[in-house]
Amino acid sequence: MADETYYAWSFIKVADKDGNIERIKPGTEVTEESLGTTDEHWDELLESGAVRSSEWPGGLSPDNPNAYSPNEYRLMKLRQDREKLEEEMAGVGGEQPTPAGTTTSSSASSSSEPK
Repeated sequence: MADETYYAWSFIKVADKDGNIERIKPGTEVTEESLGTTDEHWDELLESGAVRSSEWPGGLSPDNPNAYSPNEYRLMKLRQDREKLEEEMAGVGGEQPTPAGTTTSSSASSSSEPK
């Protein structure tokens, strides 16, 4: 555990010896020592996902109150990538993907013709 790098994925409040509260932002590199926590509490932070070994996603700003959550950000990027791919496919003469469970009019008519 000591060799691995960890990052805050939530705002974490930390009190120093004098009782001053510091607010750790998501994306900040943290250690058990820097948070001044017990082994048990550190394990809880890891299990809850408040601290993770993966970096906070690029493009997210914990300073922005309107920032996306990491999951919303990933979904947004996937949607953008899909739209871009669909545009590229249409631009080279490809057909738009048909949603699962539906048929196109040409395939529906050909399947209903008697043989």
